Amino acid sequence: MVMETLQKDTQTLEAWQDCWKMSFNPTKCSIMEISLKNKPPHTDYNFCGQVLHQASSHPYLGIQLDSKLSWNEDVSSTVKKANRTLGFIKRNLWFCPKEVKGNRIYNTGASCPELCILCLGPIKRVKINKLESVQRKAARFCVGNYRRDSSVNASRPWLGLASKYRERNRLTMFYKILNEMVGINREEHIKISSAAGKRRNLCQHVEIPFSRKEVYRNSFFPRTSRAWNGLNNQVVSKSIIEEFKKIF
Repeated sequence: MVMETLQKDTQTLEAWQDCWKMSFNPTKCSIMEISLKNKPPHTDYNFCGQVLHQASSHPYLGIQLDSKLSWNEDVSSTVKKANRTLGFIKRNLWFCPKEVKGNRIYNTGASCPELCILCLGPIKRVKINKLESVQRKAARFCVGNYRRDSSVNASRPWLGLASKYRERNRLTMFYKILNEMVGINREEHIKISSAAGKRRNLCQHVEIPFSRKEVYRNSFFPRTSRAWNGLNNQVVSKSIIEEFKKIF
């Protein structure tokens, strides 16, 4: 049924292009099937007289999605892009003061490679460390300290941790959804726990959505709900979003 629906959608696009005297380039179109199975079902889809190419990964809204949602492709491409940006800054600002280096790195995003979306992101420590490796290089460049026996942990708060930025952005969006500041249905995605209100420290406690698969368990709502429940009552009860952001 799903395959037939997708094939009808491609036929609708063909009818649309004929109606408006336009044409798609099927060689630039591809299809990606997301599945955790070792041998996922394979279906051929025809578009403009050609069979669409089966891709294992594809860029979408600023990230590199793959068929397993493993984030290997996205992390590699993000780190590669951040390293290129950091290399450009090093070549042109090597002799500049620390403040100039830090401001330029912060403005270009080389110190904090983001995934461009809030709903998904790497959860495994190996992938997070790979993203933050660029940040360590940027911190050493800013302070001019490349000694092997020294640590850049004291310099990294000045630039900000990539994982902390992502967590702060997720919690800020969760705050907006909970307080109906964005056009996302709160009742559909967030449920206040039945224990909320019975105890003072659980006034904004939310239910964590049940999940069997690791992919969904680490998606936006289950993952952010766990982080939200870990905040204290004084933080979650902020009525102004600017005051909530100051906590981070």
